[in-house]
Amino acid sequence: MESTIQTLLDSLLPPKIKLAYKDFTLISESVTQKVFEATCATTGQRHTIRLLDAESEIVKKDHNAAVTLFLQEILYLCSKIEDKTALIIERFEIHEHTIGFVMKPFYPLRLELSKQEERTKLQNDTEQIMKNLLADVKFLHTKMNSPDIALSLDNVFHLKNGNSFFIGDWGSALIRPDEEKSNKEVNEPSSKGNPLAVQEIYDLGLLLLEINGVNRQELEDLPKLKNEGMYHGALEFLAKTLNPESKQKLVKSMLTKEMANRAKLEELEVFKIIEDVPVSQNTAELKGNFIYWFFLEVFET
Repeated sequence: MESTIQTLLDSLLPPKIKLAYKDFTLISESVTQKVFEATCATTGQRHTIRLLDAESEIVKKDHNAAVTLFLQEILYLCSKIEDKTALIIERFEIHEHTIGFVMKPFYPLRLELSKQEERTKLQNDTEQIMKNLLADVKFLHTKMNSPDIALSLDNVFHLKNGNSFFIGDWGSALIRPDEEKSNKEVNEPSSKGNPLAVQEIYDLGLLLLEINGVNRQELEDLPKLKNEGMYHGALEFLAKTLNPESKQKLVKSMLTKEMANRAKLEELEVFKIIEDVPVSQNTAELKGNFIYWFFLEVFET
């Protein structure tokens, strides 16, 4: 593993960043970039370093587009985050085919959810997650004219300083039209003519459920329920993992099977969590209920 990471660093790290940091740990990777955490050799502080993966076939295929998206993502982050010291500008570097930028620590949600303390914080941060990610989605659609970018625990990041959330890996838009859209059974046929960002709203609803402990396999099974009544029954059970009740209603509105009836971007932008009496239900019971709905449809078809 160490030799693999060293090989990546040798090929992707710009020379000045390479000299300035030590103790690299790979925390996230995609088809167009790699993200490392490392220690600054002079201050001892841990920083996050995002690198363009110049060895990626996608980047090689359309280098200009990949580099453009990589740099646009940096510029957008600079304009978005409240902590203007989060991006360590003096460490930004381009050298030949390598590009790297350094920030204060940020982590993919998948990594944060592996720690119980962080999981609890994320479950209480629904409004902040919604606010930040919806702003990103709106920008990508209205300013970047970007095709749908799948939202997941792997490409949604949390910047610790300032408690900001953002969508990363914009380069995934270079491959999604060919490789991913065909897998979105719940949104067949094409979303053309439907409300803005209808796919990302659905993805965000699934993301909120996963943050709150719903198994990923159950979330993947949900869109496979073709029968409308069974789909809504399964969704009802999954939503009961959330508290308060206003959060349940939020997620159900985002995961409505019919795209035309799904919550609109402008409605979600003004959403507020209303605290009420928590609704408790045994997790094992919820899981059993979902399996019931899923297999009921299987046997009926």
